[in-house]
Amino acid sequence: EKTGNDFGITISIDKQIPIQAGLGGGSSDGVATLLGLNALMQKKLNLNELMEIASQVGSDCPSFLLRDLCIASGRGEHVKELGLESKQNKVSGKKLLLFKPTFGFSTAEIYGSLKSSDFSICKENLISKIAKWEKGEISLSDFMHNDLEGPVFRKFIFIEALFKELKDRFQVKPLVSGSGSSCFVPIPENLDTSPIKDFILESWGHEIFLHETYFA
Repeated sequence: EKTGNDFGITISIDKQIPIQAGLGGGSSDGVATLLGLNALMQKKLNLNELMEIASQVGSDCPSFLLRDLCIASGRGEHVKELGLESKQNKVSGKKLLLFKPTFGFSTAEIYGSLKSSDFSICKENLISKIAKWEKGEISLSDFMHNDLEGPVFRKFIFIEALFKELKDRFQVKPLVSGSGSSCFVPIPENLDTSPIKDFILESWGHEIFLHETYFA
């Protein structure tokens, strides 16, 4: 509709991450398709035009058009890249442990259960916190937070129970990814992840998704 082209294209996806996981897999696949289609065009759409289409595909899609960390506002259609002013704040390459129970969560249900009391910080304080993190005044672990953990914890109490044990036993900070059901633990340098992996598998079962990876 946007370009007037009427040719067809076949797309195959070899998915490497679980579905209903809160990892933005479907959204990033959609944006990858937009970029791929644009690469085939003789007259290419500019970033603003791609942003307009992406916002119609999904609320979090515009953020995937940017290569670096960004702030998304509105319903997700307004995105702005973060400028990292301190090398110690770089996220790329930092190790994390990604794990997910055997079932997914309904995004609509989690968002629908969100209460005003779940919001941990106002917009003005959030902007200040971002600035402090960019300057290296607070650590990545202290910077990261997910207000959607409130409704997730209320409905799925086993998530909060595991998080508490991980914090107490291994002094790490687990987080829910998006609206779940995936969770992740940023891993400090030189920390052996084997005991953490074993504990998660013992708690949730060996059939769960568990993968050690890195922030892109």
